[in-house]
Amino acid sequence: MSDPNILTNTTLRGTTNIVGTFSAPAGSVTAAMIAAGANIETSKTVHRHVLNYSQANGASMASATVPIHIVRGTTDAIVSIEVAIMTAAVGNSTVTVDLHRSTAAGAFATALSSVITIDVDTVVRTAEAGTLAATTLADGDVLAIVVIATAGTGTLPQGLIVTVTVDETAA
Repeated sequence: MSDPNILTNTTLRGTTNIVGTFSAPAGSVTAAMIAAGANIETSKTVHRHVLNYSQANGASMASATVPIHIVRGTTDAIVSIEVAIMTAAVGNSTVTVDLHRSTAAGAFATALSSVITIDVDTVVRTAEAGTLAATTLADGDVLAIVVIATAGTGTLPQGLIVTVTVDETAA
């Protein structure tokens, strides 16, 4: 005998008031179903941070270590890193770009499988993606961009832009 309190294949029209707890199956509520202005708390959302670091076009790139972000969240991840230049290198000049992270006040260590190398073969104004070796972040981690410019016998490239994308779930 079936339970008369369980409805199947039911369509409700108008305002529906639920008394007690409502449990929806995972994935059954989509973004399109959430009303504009719903005022969902930030603790229930994923925050995408697009972090940028740049060096001006018109001057040779310089070595630098620049902290760019302090992670604040409970479930956090590096999504991507991309690099582009505005003026090409000449000869054997190279620039490497690395993404470092420090966990729990520890020493900085790379988050990439290998540094991104900019040289005479790098195409200007074209994003070049790095390969992430470590993506998981924790609350309090610090991210830094490390640029190493080596002039060699050529001319260093100019106009560096680095974009790091990080997703954080609020603490």
